[in-house]
Amino acid sequence: MPDLQSVDRVRRSLNGLSAEARTALEEIWAQFGTDRVFASQALVDLWLSLIETYGNMAASMGAAQFEAWAVELGLTPRVQPVAGVDPERATARLRWALSTPAQLGNAVVLLDELVKQPFRSVIQKSAGPSGGAWARVPTGAETCAFCLMLASRGAAYQTAHTAGQDRKYHGDCDCIPTLVRGPEDFPQGYDPVALFDIYSEGAYQADSGQPKPILAAMRQITGGN
Repeated sequence: MPDLQSVDRVRRSLNGLSAEARTALEEIWAQFGTDRVFASQALVDLWLSLIETYGNMAASMGAAQFEAWAVELGLTPRVQPVAGVDPERATARLRWALSTPAQLGNAVVLLDELVKQPFRSVIQKSAGPSGGAWARVPTGAETCAFCLMLASRGAAYQTAHTAGQDRKYHGDCDCIPTLVRGPEDFPQGYDPVALFDIYSEGAYQADSGQPKPILAAMRQITGGN
């Protein structure tokens, strides 16, 4: 079964791709000086190229990792293709970053999310057709309350319908969608029951069933973001 070591290797590999893309973006960014809004079309073209190039690498990594996990679990891997870059959406998100005071900082966070998403999509889309499910496994030094909430659901994600909005990730997120057949395959150290206890305590303290107050309470409980 997948273990935390293999999941953590995935995290490091994805972060490595993101770091390469970030370096390329920062080099490109420096060429436009301070008036980047007027140079935005040239920047958009380069932005889309970076997302496509590094996103394709992430998708290939996802396919290889999925096959390895599937074979390990005794499943027949049926890797599903994922859509490429959505130019309109990616461009809109860059233009939002350009409209903020922290232009480069926000662009880097968005780039991290968009570069890693194809890996995540491959794992998530391929799990069900291969007879498995996927769990959102937190990795890294700190996990935000939003991701803890989603990670507390264990192997609940078998189809797009059951996953719903839980496929969402954010920039600088180290959660790794991991192929499993069920709870028996959870990597050692990933304990969705303990995470659900934190979520339940947050809901109790917030006295609400709405995500926003629950997440605020969870942040107080964990002392995290």
